[in-house]
Amino acid sequence: MLMIGHHADPATFEPTAHPLAIDPDRLVRHVVCVGMTGSGKTGLCVDLLEEVATSGVPILVIDPKGDIANLAYAALEGVEVTVYTPGSLAGTPIDLVGALAAPPADVLSDEEALGELIVGTAASLLGLVGVEGDPSRSPEHLVVQRIIDAAWRERQPLDLATLVSRIADPPFAKVGVFALDAFWPRKDRLQLAMALSAITSAAAFAPWSQGIPLDPATFLTPVNGKTPVSVFYTAHLDESKRQWFVAQLLDRVVAWSRRQAGSNKLRALVYFDEVWGYLPPYPKNPPAKRPVLALMKQARAVGVGVVLVTQNPVDVDYAALANAGLWMIGRLQTAQDREKVLDGLAGAGVAVDKASLAGWLGRLPSRRFILRDAGEPAPWLMMSRDTHTPLRGPLTREQIAGLPKRVVAPAPFATPAAAPFAAPFASPASPAAASPRPVASAAVPSGFTSVPSPAPEGYPYLYLDPSVAFSPRFQPFVEPRAQAARADGTIVWEPALYARLELTFDEGTEFVLQRDEHRLFFPIGLARAPVEPAFERGDLLDSPQDGLFAPLPANVDEKKELDALAKKVAADVLRGETESMFRHKALKLEGRAGESREAFEGRVQAAVEDRVDADAAKLATKADAEVKRLEERRAKLARDLERQNKDAQYRGLTEAVSVGTSVMGMLFGHRHVGTAVTSAMSRRASTSNAQARASQSEDEVTRLTREIYEAQNRMEDDVAAIRKRHEALLEGIEQVAVKLEANDVKLVDFAIVWIPVSRPV
Repeated sequence: MLMIGHHADPATFEPTAHPLAIDPDRLVRHVVCVGMTGSGKTGLCVDLLEEVATSGVPILVIDPKGDIANLAYAALEGVEVTVYTPGSLAGTPIDLVGALAAPPADVLSDEEALGELIVGTAASLLGLVGVEGDPSRSPEHLVVQRIIDAAWRERQPLDLATLVSRIADPPFAKVGVFALDAFWPRKDRLQLAMALSAITSAAAFAPWSQGIPLDPATFLTPVNGKTPVSVFYTAHLDESKRQWFVAQLLDRVVAWSRRQAGSNKLRALVYFDEVWGYLPPYPKNPPAKRPVLALMKQARAVGVGVVLVTQNPVDVDYAALANAGLWMIGRLQTAQDREKVLDGLAGAGVAVDKASLAGWLGRLPSRRFILRDAGEPAPWLMMSRDTHTPLRGPLTREQIAGLPKRVVAPAPFATPAAAPFAAPFASPASPAAASPRPVASAAVPSGFTSVPSPAPEGYPYLYLDPSVAFSPRFQPFVEPRAQAARADGTIVWEPALYARLELTFDEGTEFVLQRDEHRLFFPIGLARAPVEPAFERGDLLDSPQDGLFAPLPANVDEKKELDALAKKVAADVLRGETESMFRHKALKLEGRAGESREAFEGRVQAAVEDRVDADAAKLATKADAEVKRLEERRAKLARDLERQNKDAQYRGLTEAVSVGTSVMGMLFGHRHVGTAVTSAMSRRASTSNAQARASQSEDEVTRLTREIYEAQNRMEDDVAAIRKRHEALLEGIEQVAVKLEANDVKLVDFAIVWIPVSRPV
């Protein structure tokens, strides 16, 4: 058990006399630890790491700040702490350039594992020069992936220099149906090659090619008989190199985990301190995010647990939070963080009393934490114990330089022969201990019979076809129980529990997904995580071949016992299985079963465009009315102006005649000269008034023309603002968990299935 502190009194938050212990195998379900600065989460996490290490479980630590490197100063009996410094010779360096060498044959034969490793390697390399993009679409990603894929499959030497040259001139002429230069022009390839070359040829890059090969088996192998704790210190790296290294490391851990036999026991722990920036919510997708999520979803089946630590849960992707089975929650500063934690617990299938938990979260003193285990009915309140490790804050590179360094002989990446990590966990019946040669004796093992014991009422036996038992599909759960072939060719059978379930996930009106589940518990025992092999038609037979049958365990030889176990399997599935669905609250859109993120994004885009069009149409109607009103007024003024110009012109002519008459009268002594002058002056004033009115009308027409122009411009600006406002909705996509209800789980078959464990002759 892992002793990490004491229970605390919920009323006073003071520790009680009762120690708080966690079963280490609980960590296989993954852990999330959250708490603001000053909450004491670093101390609690160091407590956890100390306990795990001294229990004999190897640990990989990603330490972006340098806090966890203090473990090197702790005197832990039977534990060897090594601080690795990728890109630096201060601690034990890591050879990341050699990570481009081809993986072993078993990875090359596993298309899914190989594909993930290639995608991750390409993405992290491109991240060095700031190239992001969609790994399944962008030319940069697809071409680099294909270069790596071709080299690995043909077992050709591949290093960074070779990769850079092949980016400029790839060893293929087409990508899909397109000519290479049409798909990605050579000038663009040269730009990327030059950018990578500039980084990798710099003198500062030299330490990346020195030191320990990037091989998870090396880091998880006992050192001088001691449990290894491998701390990867990355505080000295810039963000792009940090992402590159972390992605490369975790991609190889994922590939390594895929080659391990199934286990419900904690065999290794991956601890990620301060995951901010590595695991952001959608749509951000940095290189390290994909392998972290892969570990969270897949590694627990082989006994690898993951611990994620963060100050701000709002900065962590929901899919990661929803895959955690154990939560350690310290003081949180904002209501938003508290709400995210509670939502994450609910998404993980944990029953949550939001009111009581929120009340605790707002009042927790330092070093007090809420522990919420998905397998327990209620949360615990605890106080962490004092650490054995001196917590002196982040270590500097100078301090790390004074620590002992590890030296190992170079080895190819994680080959089966160079993977001694499996040995400490091998059982006497495991492949590591069993001989592949037929045994000399054909004696009957104790307790075995030539026919199986009678089947419990209502539960007929099924038998796994011996021809597929040691195939790649079933090997992960048969191998740990495998026996050497018998000299007489007799098949040895051992019992397992088999469950076939039909699950229906439905949410809202759009999402309905039906899924078949096949689960095996082998050896029999529901305390362990089941394996989920890919069954095909005909794998299970109704009658066996002759052989030797192990005794049926006492806890499954009666109908009532199997009835109870069947209910427990269905209940476990109900609590633990979820699907994910995309949702957009503001647009009231929900994802459909099997719908990809790209397809949902397309529907969101269409909905946004519909909103833009609708609002723009309303705006256009209003703007058109305003412009029409202004244009009608301008037309009337234009008609008035024309009339006024004619009037002013007429009055000007009349005034000219009148003035001429007045002048002639003055010259020739006509009578009434004064009256004529007065009349001429009056006509002059009338002409001036007419010209002034015409000028005013002309100014008004000009002003209205300007208003019409401005109204049209305002409409364009308003439409642009509408589009910008609505396009902000594109960021509102979230991924949510779809959980099962009781009537969504149908147990189609529940039976005892006999497994052939003796190897074929």
